[in-house]
Amino acid sequence: MEGTDIQELLSRLGAMLDGSGIDLVAVISAAVAIIGALLTWRETRRQRKLALEKMRRELDDRSLAWGADAIAALAEAETLYLRPASALSETDFEEKRHALLIKLSALTDQGRFFFPNVEDDFHGAEKEGAYQGKRPPILDALVYAFYEVEAISSDNSETRHAAADFIKTCRRLVVSELQAHLDPKTRNAVVARYNHRLEDQREDSLYRAGKLGLELNLRHHGLLTHKNDIGWTKFAQDVDHHRS
Repeated sequence: MEGTDIQELLSRLGAMLDGSGIDLVAVISAAVAIIGALLTWRETRRQRKLALEKMRRELDDRSLAWGADAIAALAEAETLYLRPASALSETDFEEKRHALLIKLSALTDQGRFFFPNVEDDFHGAEKEGAYQGKRPPILDALVYAFYEVEAISSDNSETRHAAADFIKTCRRLVVSELQAHLDPKTRNAVVARYNHRLEDQREDSLYRAGKLGLELNLRHHGLLTHKNDIGWTKFAQDVDHHRS
């Protein structure tokens, strides 16, 4: 529209409003105020959304850092019981066990900041606020691992190996729960980033992992077969068969 057309349109609008007794300046001022308010509302909404996304990312980062410490502590506990009784003196073993108990107890309480108890009107009602209700599974795993470490101090190798297996199960529950806890958008982005790798790069990685499994199985006489953990070994075998 040409400038003269706009001027003519405004003149006609002004004349019409003048004829109706409406103040053109007041109308325009009101319209500008409304548009300004809408723009402000929109920007405020955008800023709140950005702030919420930032908060979620920070929460993910902190909970994952806590989870990494929890997984490391459980792996340390598992390894302690996998060692033969002769590997450590009784004094050294007890010192390490005591240090692990402190670590697991502290990690459990730190985890309450990220994984609060599930509300329950009856369970733990007499306790402090953070301890009322039922613990989420991820904290149960840490608490039960603590109890296992607290209970097992004998030199009986059978008992120690059973303790290591139990703690490993606890660790796997922590890993699964932590992965599920990750913000879906972040998790989906990570998965998509991996899935969209070039197909030949992915296949090369799968093949190399499978070859490692085959070599390990060969070096230790069917170790992975016995553990029912063949991973990508079948993929590597199929690729080798195809190449031959």
